[in-house]
Amino acid sequence: MEQFRRFLICLMRSAEPLSMNDTDLDAQSFADVTAITSLTACLAAQPDIKRVLLYGKLVDRLYQQFGSVLPVRYGTVVRDQNEIGQLLERNYDRIVSQFARTEGKAEIGVRIMIRSTPGTVPSVSRTETPDDHAESGTGRRFLRDRLRITAGTMDRVRIAGDVVRELEEVLKPRFAERQVKLDQVSGLMVNAAYLVPTALVGEFILTVRSHAKKRPGIAYMISGPWPPYSFVSLVLE
Repeated sequence: MEQFRRFLICLMRSAEPLSMNDTDLDAQSFADVTAITSLTACLAAQPDIKRVLLYGKLVDRLYQQFGSVLPVRYGTVVRDQNEIGQLLERNYDRIVSQFARTEGKAEIGVRIMIRSTPGTVPSVSRTETPDDHAESGTGRRFLRDRLRITAGTMDRVRIAGDVVRELEEVLKPRFAERQVKLDQVSGLMVNAAYLVPTALVGEFILTVRSHAKKRPGIAYMISGPWPPYSFVSLVLE
């Protein structure tokens, strides 16, 4: 059998053999699961931003063209067609389980920026004392400043929690799973990913936008629909 090295892009669910229009892509199936591979040199196993973006574009294009896809770990390399078949057979039950969770659903990203702006986080005011300008007051002033910063951060965390809870109350019937994390940047960034049935994507986005109007001063950014990157933890063994 001809030896070659191909990069595994994603998995798809198909009872019928798939034909790729792109000559660089190849499809190989086991039962009702199909692996999509590529010979593209810039999908080398060592990632950089250009290669990762290209990988993302390929997965998204296949998602738009065929529907449900399972992204796989970036840089997964297969030696030949026999290895592809063995991977699919060995991991078949796990693959089908992942499809059962994500099929017919899309990932929608929601980022919420909590900024330290008037009306968003209470400011702490205080009258200076002569000790503030004395050498002995330097350490005291430093500690006070640190406490003020910490208090502001805690306020933003509290507000972020309130915002997410309020948002999810109105979104609950419209998503199957979600992942939320807080990132400390120039303000406080809530990074949330929601697994949404494709039939409800439009309604989901409109609901987020409608809710955002009730929270002036807090920035909401919506992205997607995407393949379910945040909800697939598939490493083929």
